[in-house]
Amino acid sequence: NCNKFVMSQLNIFAPKLVITLGEYATRNVLNFKYDKFYSVVGNVYEVNDYKVLPIYHSSPISPKNYNRNVEIFKKIETFL
Repeated sequence: NCNKFVMSQLNIFAPKLVITLGEYATRNVLNFKYDKFYSVVGNVYEVNDYKVLPIYHSSPISPKNYNRNVEIFKKIETFL
């Protein structure tokens, strides 16, 4: 519902990296279709002038949230 608002903010703030939390955020920000969410998690994608790094949602009920995100977070160091 907020896709236009989010995309407008991304254009204004021009971040180097956008981390999307979960499948719904990722589908709204990536500019291509994919079949399985896990196939894009942890990969860095170029979208417009920024990079997108999808991760598993940080919800405490998600069995994949912490353990699978730890290795992904190490990629963030390359953007600092």
